[in-house]
Amino acid sequence: MRWLSRKTTLKKVIGLRCRSFSHWKGEVSVYRSLSHNPFENLAFEDWLYLNADLTNKRILFLWRNEPTIVIGRHQNPWAECCVKRVQESNVLLARRKSGGGTVYHDLGNVNFSFFTPRKLYNRKENLALIVEVLRERWKLDVEASSRDDILIDGTFKISGSSSKLGHAVAYHHCTLLLNINEELLKYLLQPSYAHISSKATQSKRSSVTNLSIKDQAIGYYSVTDAISQQFCQKYAPGEGVKLLEIHPSNEKQFHGITALKKELQEWQWIYGKTPRFSVTFSTNFSSENITSVRMMSYHGLLENIEIHCDDKEIRELFTNLVGGLKGARFESGDIERALENYINKTSLTALDRNLCYQFMEWLKKKKIKLKNEVERSFMRLCMASVTL
Repeated sequence: MRWLSRKTTLKKVIGLRCRSFSHWKGEVSVYRSLSHNPFENLAFEDWLYLNADLTNKRILFLWRNEPTIVIGRHQNPWAECCVKRVQESNVLLARRKSGGGTVYHDLGNVNFSFFTPRKLYNRKENLALIVEVLRERWKLDVEASSRDDILIDGTFKISGSSSKLGHAVAYHHCTLLLNINEELLKYLLQPSYAHISSKATQSKRSSVTNLSIKDQAIGYYSVTDAISQQFCQKYAPGEGVKLLEIHPSNEKQFHGITALKKELQEWQWIYGKTPRFSVTFSTNFSSENITSVRMMSYHGLLENIEIHCDDKEIRELFTNLVGGLKGARFESGDIERALENYINKTSLTALDRNLCYQFMEWLKKKKIKLKNEVERSFMRLCMASVTL
C-alpha cells in the first residue's frame, strides 16, 4: 500500500508540473506555415534557431508536411524504417537537427515548435498548454506522460517530443495526430533488414491513434487556431492573437533559408550522418555453401563486407569481388553498379563470372521482392478505401 501511495503522489506531482505555467510576460509571435514541404519547414526551424532574437520573446511555429518519415539527428534510417518501402511509396525521408525518435508526418498531423530563451526552456509547460486546450475545447481525456508524450485514454500516444538546446536559444517541437494514415505509418516504420545492428539512437515503439476517432470535427486549422489563442493569452494577455501565415521558402524575408533547405535535402545529411551499423544476410548461391554476408557501414558508406563460405577458393573470389565495394553508398543500386564494374573490368573464368552474377541476382531479387510487397500493400489500402 505504501508503494501505491508513493506512486500516486508522484503522478499528482507530475500532473501539477504539467498544469503550471511560468509567470513570464513579453512579446510573442505565432507563425503558421503555408508550405507542406518538410525540408522547407525544418529549414525554417533552423533559421529561427540561428537568427531569431528571443531576448524577451517567445515564438510558436505551426506546420504540417506531405507524407514524410522524419528521423532524429542521431538515428539510423535503415533501422527506423524500410527505406525501399519509403522510396517506392513516394514518401519523403528527412533528418531533423534535433534528437529524439522517428515520426511519420502527413497532412493529418500537426507540428508545434516552441522557441524560447534557453533559460525558459520547459517541455512540460508547452505540453500542458496543448493538453489544456484539448481538454477544455474538445473534452478529451488526455494527459502528458513522464516521457513527455501526450496520451489519450491513458493508453494511446497522440504526441511525441524532441528538442534542440543551444547556449542562448532552445526549441521544443512535438506532434499531434489528428487524422494520419495509420496503415501507411505501420507499413513504413519497419526496419529495412531483419538482422541489423546499430549504435544509433533507437525509437521506442508505441501504440498510436488519431484524435479524429474521438471527434471528427478536430482539424488542422481548428487545432492551430485554438493553440495559438491559448499561447497568446498565456504569454501576452490582452494583446489578441498574433498569427502570421508565412511561406518558409521566401529567401527575401528569411535570408539564408535556401542554403539551410539545401543542406537538409542532401544525401550526406539524410544518410551520411548515420552512425556505424552492420547488416547480416543469410543465403547461399548455387551449390556452394555461402552461409552469410555481413555488410558494415559508416556514415552511410560501405566500410567492410565479410563473406562466410566453407570453400576457400569461392571465399577468396567473393572477398575480391566485394573488396571494390568499400566506399560505395549503402544502396542496392550503387552496390549493383560497383559489382558490374568489377565483373566487366576483371579477367574471370566462366564459372567465377557466373557465381559473381548470382550474387548480383540475389541483390536484385531482394529488391524485386520488396517492390511486390509495396504493390500488394497499396492494393490493400485501395481496397480498404473503396469499402469505406
